[in-house]
Amino acid sequence: MKAATDDNRVLAMVYRIHDMTPSSSRNLDVLQEHFRRAGSVFLIPVAFNPVSPDIEMTSKNFDLGIKLSHLQFIPAWKVSENSPLVSAMSGITDPVLPSGVTDAPFLQALERLKRN
Repeated sequence: MKAATDDNRVLAMVYRIHDMTPSSSRNLDVLQEHFRRAGSVFLIPVAFNPVSPDIEMTSKNFDLGIKLSHLQFIPAWKVSENSPLVSAMSGITDPVLPSGVTDAPFLQALERLKRN
């Protein structure tokens, strides 16, 4: 992506998206519970042993941590086509909808993503 500014400087943005489909909601549930109890959570870079049955962190760097004290947990089906969250949702092709919901805002966003 490239855009020229008034003084002819260039602004460029690079990003990478890696979609993952979890087998359960456990990680999200734990995050929500920790946030509810503590009022904040920290994101920190860590290295871990992927073959370990437990989450065994081999190194962590608290100096690079980001404290999150204002989190909103928004179900994907509630995200509208005009939300900036849509940019991170391009991998969702078959959203899970609660029973009885047929006209979810994200379905319009999904149609727009398919056209582009």
